[in-house]
Amino acid sequence: MRRIVQLSPLLFVGGVVGLAFDHTLVSRAMINPSSLSDQYDFVIVGGGLAGLVLASRLSEDSSTTVLVLEAGGTGEEVADTISKHSFSPRRRKFDIDVAFLPSVRFLADHPGRAYYAGLVNSDYDWKWTSVPQPNVKDRTMAWPGGRLLGGSSAINGCYLVRPSAVEVDAWHELVSGLDGADNWTSEKFFAAMDKSETFTPPLQDIQTIGNIQYVASSHGSSGPLHASYPA
Repeated sequence: MRRIVQLSPLLFVGGVVGLAFDHTLVSRAMINPSSLSDQYDFVIVGGGLAGLVLASRLSEDSSTTVLVLEAGGTGEEVADTISKHSFSPRRRKFDIDVAFLPSVRFLADHPGRAYYAGLVNSDYDWKWTSVPQPNVKDRTMAWPGGRLLGGSSAINGCYLVRPSAVEVDAWHELVSGLDGADNWTSEKFFAAMDKSETFTPPLQDIQTIGNIQYVASSHGSSGPLHASYPA
């Protein structure tokens, strides 16, 4: 079984996208369901950000076969909505007041606008709702979830937000006593996130206008998930 570090080749089976991973970079291609192997060492259900990074890590072992199943599509038909915006030089303002900076391109391939005009509440959103919330007069609240490759990161402008240590440690308390629970402390969780990440600092103009503050030592530098700020 070949393995790639890209999202290819792709397989649609009853609305489910299957990805087989190979270290050889190949163009995306549809494959017949009959091309699937009878068994895989790992089957990952969900081609969201976590699932794809996990698949990439597992596939680093050339003797291991990995299959990723995604219920949604590839998102290629809405790629512009996911990752691009266009800006007219005759307009000084964009959704956020940074587009007039000299260092910012007026036609850019970055996902900033997708946060405001993205795929939430579309066919690429699972459109989950919460249980009635007592603190908001028992209303049910929208709970978007990405239904395509890239998961929720593909419908929220590719924003990457880490949870707080308090949240992760609360999860650790919930699973306390279960096998593997010790791996869910905030210390180990953030160490795993650092390992998965390659962080690129923002351009100086962007950092200044946005008053962006970051701690480089809190980010990874050699992982498969690339993170930065729009430029």
